Amino acid sequence: IDDNYRDLESEARYLDLLGRVYLREKKYFDALEPLQKAIKIERRTFSDQDWEVAEYLNDYYEALAKTNHIKEAGHLADTLYKSWPKKSFSDTQEWSDLIRLCSLKRKIYYDRKTQKDNALEALGLAMVFGENDVRYSESNIRLALLDDRFGDYKETGPLLETAIRSRENALGKDNPFLVQALEGPAKILEDSHRDHEPAFILNNEIVSLLEGSVKPDDINAFESAQTVAGYCKNMLASSSFDRAKLLSLYDRAYKVMVRAKGVHNKTVIDCLCDFIYFKKENVFYPYKTASEVSALYEQLLKAEEQVYGIKSFEVQESAKEYANFLEQTKNESEASRVQTTYHLNNAAK
Repeated sequence: IDDNYRDLESEARYLDLLGRVYLREKKYFDALEPLQKAIKIERRTFSDQDWEVAEYLNDYYEALAKTNHIKEAGHLADTLYKSWPKKSFSDTQEWSDLIRLCSLKRKIYYDRKTQKDNALEALGLAMVFGENDVRYSESNIRLALLDDRFGDYKETGPLLETAIRSRENALGKDNPFLVQALEGPAKILEDSHRDHEPAFILNNEIVSLLEGSVKPDDINAFESAQTVAGYCKNMLASSSFDRAKLLSLYDRAYKVMVRAKGVHNKTVIDCLCDFIYFKKENVFYPYKTASEVSALYEQLLKAEEQVYGIKSFEVQESAKEYANFLEQTKNESEASRVQTTYHLNNAAK
């Protein structure tokens, strides 16, 4: 065990316990400081969406509410209890102790059997809460992450599917924090570089949720879709995973970005450039693929003209690539049109 991480975890735990003692004794002002320190320590490793922080935030909320910090308490409640409903913190101590031992974010590594046993016991306890409870979902996710780490890939996918359905039933598909709850595990699975299917399952679900909820100027949806597009880009560049699935997911993530910020956005344009690159990467160009790539190039050029100007370096480079692509796919008439429209022949001279 890494002593530094063990000591920090213990310190945070003791600080939270001290805060709880003060809460029980109704010394609410005294509870604020130790709870703040406990949360600060855990935030070094975890996000507010993680149980490790959320449990302490629930105690901190009680201290805030009892000391008339109404505005801060209300703001905390609006975020915390949309991710972890209030009932998640009831009769949960034994489950909490076990689930904390199943995290892959800490640099504390127990032997395989111990971690797996802890995860299975946590899942058994969570079944008492019901299958539509976030603790049941979280238990399945942590067990899935451990299976992925230890190479037990057969169970990883089904566990994640169960976790997704459970979380959706617990929080509702329109809950904006549902996407955030899936992003952390998705990143861990992507970084593991083991079995690629589990990470794809989560990223695919994230995009499905975004497709049903994205609105204009939705920065959170935009950033989440951008993260999925980045995942697809990395996978297409470095893995042998099903390219058709990845390209389809990339396309859907890109369209979410467009719905959130519009096509005349530099980040959206960069995403489209990358998508075109991977879309046309095949050695042979079937007619359908060629026509799809042509449509994407037309969209790209229109967007770049609006953002950079028709004589810009960006537009000229995209036009050259498009013309070359058309020549490679034996579409000389369209290649000539693009060269004329963007004065490529003159530029060459």
